[in-house]
Amino acid sequence: MGINWLTVAEFEQMLGRAGRLKKHEKGLAYLLVEPGKVYSPKMKITEENIAIKLLGGKIKDYELIPDDYKSQTEILAFISMFNQRVPKENIFQFYDHLINNNFDLKDVLKKLMTSNLIRIKEDSTIKVTHLGRAVAKSFLSVDESLEIIEKLQNKSESPLDIALDLESLRNVYLSKNIVAGLSKNINMRYFSNNLFSASVLSLMNAEYVRKRKTFSRDFIDFITKLTSEIFNCNCKDNPYCDCAQLNLEKLILNLRVKENMKIEEISNYLAEEYKILIFKGDLIDYLENLIYSLESIQNIAEGIPNLDEKYKIEADKIPNLIKNIKY
Repeated sequence: MGINWLTVAEFEQMLGRAGRLKKHEKGLAYLLVEPGKVYSPKMKITEENIAIKLLGGKIKDYELIPDDYKSQTEILAFISMFNQRVPKENIFQFYDHLINNNFDLKDVLKKLMTSNLIRIKEDSTIKVTHLGRAVAKSFLSVDESLEIIEKLQNKSESPLDIALDLESLRNVYLSKNIVAGLSKNINMRYFSNNLFSASVLSLMNAEYVRKRKTFSRDFIDFITKLTSEIFNCNCKDNPYCDCAQLNLEKLILNLRVKENMKIEEISNYLAEEYKILIFKGDLIDYLENLIYSLESIQNIAEGIPNLDEKYKIEADKIPNLIKNIKY
């Protein structure tokens, strides 16, 4: 039965695969056991007793872990479905039909009102605010949206930087030539070829690499270029901060929007100029997700009252930016 004993749910799942859909009227499953068999001295139950428990056992009820922000997101989405005020009893009826209704609905409504996402009227009807509807349209959770609202109101990050932070580019790899050169100096068994892995980041020090005479000139040039153009921030945690990833994402966006490069051209440019590989499919997925993030930021920015004029102008530019990404 493998390293761990099967649960009843896993066993039932396996049984359900017996027979072929629309080919057989019933499926047959056989359970082969060795009476009295134990696999270790610590094992207190024999194999046939385990089999009997699986055959006669019941699947445990699925339990959802309570999550305050998910509950707020779900209730806000329901309220946002209505253009007019929603009677409070309708929300309680919706709550009663939820599978994961193990939360205090009154407390959730109070938190949504405190965050200015809903308004509760004197007649006990509830209406979503302009900001609340914007959050619901963004398809982000309430906690993510509140964090974005705070950044926009405090002017700590631009709308574009916030969007780039929402969906990071992860699948970035070293070129085959760089990996081949590294294999001569480093035990590749414990080395990842992902650019943002800890093992690669530990080499992002041009002075250190130059002092190591074993590294090839190509590899030294590779590290020098990356540290001067990508890993070039003054953060205390450099190169382990997120700045390099943000710089690379901005570079890809500029190549797409300002240089009007096709996906394949971007992939080839990064391989030639920086010796890094990003597959075309990963670039497409990243840019598509970036579009969704930008649309979410725009919706939220439009719902914030008294937003700084500079940020309003940046948010108004998002539709044109999306158009250029899609071109």
